[in-house]
Amino acid sequence: MALKHQGGMTLGRKALVVCLSVGLLSLAGCGWLFPVPGLPPEVVIGEQTKVLDQQSLEVLDNVSEDGTFSFSAPTPLADSLEPGDVIVVGVTDETPFGLLRRVSHVERVESRTTVTTTQARLTDAIDQGRIEVSAALTGEGIVSTTAREGVVVRPSQRDLRYDLTTELAEGIWATGSLEMQISFDFTLDIRWRSVEYVNFETYITQRLDLSVDANTTFSRSYETKIARHYFKPIVIWVGPVPVAIVPVVTIYVGVDGSVHTSFTAGVTQEAELRAGARYRNGWTNVARFEPKFGYQEPVVSSGRINVRGYGKGELGLLIYAVTGPYATITPYLELDADPNAQPWWELHGGLSCYAGVKFDILGYRKDYETGELAGIRRLLASATDSTTALQPGQSIQAAVDAAPEGAVVQLAPGEWTEHVTIEKSLTLRGTGPEETTVRGQLAQAGVLRIRAPKGREIRVHVERMRVDGAGVAGFGVYLFGSVEASITSCTISATTGTGIVLEGREREAVKATISDCVISDNGVFAMWIGPPSQIIVTDCTISDNRHGVYLWGDTAEGTITGCTISGNDEHGIELFASPDLTLWQSAIMENGRYGVVLAYPCFHPEEVYSGRLAGGKNTIPGPGEPGENRGGAFCPPELAFLTTNEGGELNR
Repeated sequence: MALKHQGGMTLGRKALVVCLSVGLLSLAGCGWLFPVPGLPPEVVIGEQTKVLDQQSLEVLDNVSEDGTFSFSAPTPLADSLEPGDVIVVGVTDETPFGLLRRVSHVERVESRTTVTTTQARLTDAIDQGRIEVSAALTGEGIVSTTAREGVVVRPSQRDLRYDLTTELAEGIWATGSLEMQISFDFTLDIRWRSVEYVNFETYITQRLDLSVDANTTFSRSYETKIARHYFKPIVIWVGPVPVAIVPVVTIYVGVDGSVHTSFTAGVTQEAELRAGARYRNGWTNVARFEPKFGYQEPVVSSGRINVRGYGKGELGLLIYAVTGPYATITPYLELDADPNAQPWWELHGGLSCYAGVKFDILGYRKDYETGELAGIRRLLASATDSTTALQPGQSIQAAVDAAPEGAVVQLAPGEWTEHVTIEKSLTLRGTGPEETTVRGQLAQAGVLRIRAPKGREIRVHVERMRVDGAGVAGFGVYLFGSVEASITSCTISATTGTGIVLEGREREAVKATISDCVISDNGVFAMWIGPPSQIIVTDCTISDNRHGVYLWGDTAEGTITGCTISGNDEHGIELFASPDLTLWQSAIMENGRYGVVLAYPCFHPEEVYSGRLAGGKNTIPGPGEPGENRGGAFCPPELAFLTTNEGGELNR
């Protein structure tokens, strides 16, 4: 935690004030009557302020939760305490947040002194002085962390990072990642036991990638705390008084609104912001924002939706364990759908931010909150009127070639025998995998080949159909280049090679979300994920292939949640080289070899896995257990955390 601070040391009479009348000249220290804005007040600590010295700390037996001090032996300072005094304790093992308490009652029995106290304020302890601190919050400064199941915290020397796969409520999932760089400035000037100046500003660089998936109906709000960090205390000295400040960062995810159908939607958001509040003879808000948005086109069944999904980051400064300044940033996605409206759905991205200062610990002023500082809401996408309906016998390829960007190609129930290449943003939708089938007929070719032209990004959605290799085609769905794709409610099977292939191109990563799909009976791999790529797989069945899921390369990333991976001839999941994988609440069973295996070092002992594998709450039985993976549950043995309730990670 990078830090600089100023304790408000005595400046003396650096400002010359010309007093023009004899009456003013007769006042001692007329500079007090005319403080110079910006200069720190001269430090004055009243006689009522008692900072516990080492001798008194050594005989301090206990400080109860209600603030009762028990001294086992007399000391000059303990003997001097009387009602109205203010006790100050710095940061110790017993008082990690420090203490600032006003004495209300003192009882002395023989050698023991019991002191009853109430919460004091800084203006009770400091007649005059400045508190000033600037800090950057990084992983190195974290003292303690709590995190929800399904959340992987990855603090670094530069920022705070979170990967999440969490169920907000039954049938409502939030998946994605959040990265934040946070720093702040805080200045407080006290003059003659009154708050004269406050400045609190926070600086945040943030990136959110959030997807919300709901398979239920609801009309309410769900919010859950996914992580909280307490950072090292910062101690600022105002003369002899230690002021203890502990930064706290809390992360939430949530959803609110009403949903009467199932949907999947996602948003990416990047922002640099400055937010805060300043007081000098009145309040001024501080705000500067530069947000950017991207999106995953929603997959919506017919029905009404008005829902907001969000991630929220909150910074608070605890001063002697009591909240003072705070700031909150909330990036969000908002989806509205109504089959009777035009367009029938719209997706917005937005950013909300506010800051404030609570005076319970600072001084005798009313709390202040800025209100909405950002209020940014932008339309990202909406349903297109361009829908082409096809009947069996009509060419899918011809319809795709003729369709404008963002169009929908709607397939009726029936079968198509052709290979389709898609090189533009669109939706290819059937009526269900039991009703609509696209079947390949050429050896070594892909049934659906989705390819982004070099230097372009496309978004493609494949929904509610069966993609069948007929024992001839080499691939079911092949994604190549800068493609952002979703494959929803599909069956992909019977290829001679691989069901789904992801292959990036140089710096152009493939991003795919696979949900509610069956991937089975493929001759080599169910899924092959190569670099650079990112994939999220949710609620899928991956079975009866030669290999299950295969990730390789240092820039391949995967998240698998709520899936069944079973009955594959080889491994359930194999990681080759050092890809990243997050695996939660999945059943990996009855595979011919390992359930989960790292090729480095299990098959290549001379190599080292340097990626990150995290997760928990999975069922991965080994030999002799029901549903055994015949080669073993996992390799290496350090992956045992994958089956624990609390989960864990391997990060080398």
